[in-house]
Amino acid sequence: DEIEREKTARQLATQPGLKAGLVLFAGLQLRADDFLRHVSRDIPDVPLVGMGAGFIVLGHERATFKDYFQRNMQALANLEGDDNQYLSMQGRFYPHGLLLVTLSGHDLTAKAQYLLGWHPVGKYLEATGVTQGKIVHKLDGCAAAAAYQKYLGVPMDKFFNVNIAEFPLLIEREGTVIGRIPLAVDGEGICFPGDVHEGEQLRFGYANPQEVLTETWRASEEIARLHPDAIFLFVCGSRTLFLQEREREEYADYHRVCRELASHHGNGEIYRYHGQGGMLTGAFVALSLWENPICGGCTTPLPPVEVPEPLPQEIPLVTRLAHFIKA
Repeated sequence: DEIEREKTARQLATQPGLKAGLVLFAGLQLRADDFLRHVSRDIPDVPLVGMGAGFIVLGHERATFKDYFQRNMQALANLEGDDNQYLSMQGRFYPHGLLLVTLSGHDLTAKAQYLLGWHPVGKYLEATGVTQGKIVHKLDGCAAAAAYQKYLGVPMDKFFNVNIAEFPLLIEREGTVIGRIPLAVDGEGICFPGDVHEGEQLRFGYANPQEVLTETWRASEEIARLHPDAIFLFVCGSRTLFLQEREREEYADYHRVCRELASHHGNGEIYRYHGQGGMLTGAFVALSLWENPICGGCTTPLPPVEVPEPLPQEIPLVTRLAHFIKA
């Protein structure tokens, strides 16, 4: 609530040596974007990164989910309701909540990176009939779910979420592009992990797999020259669907840079920095940390990373189509 957000904002603004924050949340009803905007207000130079809990279970699979955790932590057996996201802290489970871990230190340096890879294409679709800040009932004047049938030929069936994951809706907001991929369908409306504003303009996105991977490799090269001690990755599952067997290349790019690496998948990535970002989908977010006052204090810009020329090869159809759409 407003009192808790204001209290958290004051604590962050006055914490000495604050360099970054890790944010984890559970519960699709939470307005995570509101929280991120509020607490980052007075600390624009401090990156906030993280993601939503992503243990998705549907129908009969819920019993398997509970059985698994009952064997490990009996506390989960007492949980009721239809929510399928949980935070666990000190042996207790919370179906709705937010955990903020602050990273601070005099010699600590943190660098956050947000990579998307998708680019907006085609006409603008106006979002109307927005409820709870994230459920959109109409896109382009028709039922929101029907827009996917109209523009992508994807019907409302049990494969809906899989078939649309590679085509995020994109919003150009606060000087950056952020993605919106539905997590659930509410009648004719669609529910997103991050907020969508009434009257906001969205466009479908396209991506070239090779460009996505090149962008990640280039970002990892920039980090490699800083010699990080640890890296956190927060990666959208939709990238796995999109990149298929090549999805591990993104992880490998950063793992070669730093063996102390933690990689996470969930529902909605978090990147809030310099007044941009918030709740995301389709994203690759990296937080690199090192305790090296010499490197951390460098102000001399590093030379640009040189991308090697690709070897001659057969270009996949999806890559050619993405290039065609872009052109």
